[in-house]
Amino acid sequence: MPSTLEKILLAIYPTILITGSLFSLLDPSARNAPYSASTQSHVADTAPSYFAKKSNIFNKLFRIFIRGLKSSQWHIRDLFPPKSRPWIEKCNRDAWSVDSQNRPEMASFA
Repeated sequence: MPSTLEKILLAIYPTILITGSLFSLLDPSARNAPYSASTQSHVADTAPSYFAKKSNIFNKLFRIFIRGLKSSQWHIRDLFPPKSRPWIEKCNRDAWSVDSQNRPEMASFA
C-alpha cells in the first residue's frame, strides 16, 4: 500500500499531463504555433509555450541530474537564464559578506 507521500508523488505526473493538455487546447499561441513535420517538433524560436522550450525548468533539472550522474560539478545558477546570473551572483556575495561578519570562519570561503 503506498504511503501518503507516494500517493502525492504518483498524482503529480498525471496532473502535469492533464494541465499541459488543457493548456495546449485553450491557449491560442499553443494552437497556432508552427510545427515542423521533418523534425517532428515545434520551431524552437516560436515554441508555443514555456514547457515546449528546451530552456524550461524541467529540462534544466533533468540535464543537471544527468550531468550530476556523470560528474558532480554543477551549480544552482545553471537553473537560471544568463541575464539573471549577475543578480544571483550579487545576492550570493551579499549573503556571504553578511555570513562572514557573523561567523568569521566563513570568510575564507567568500
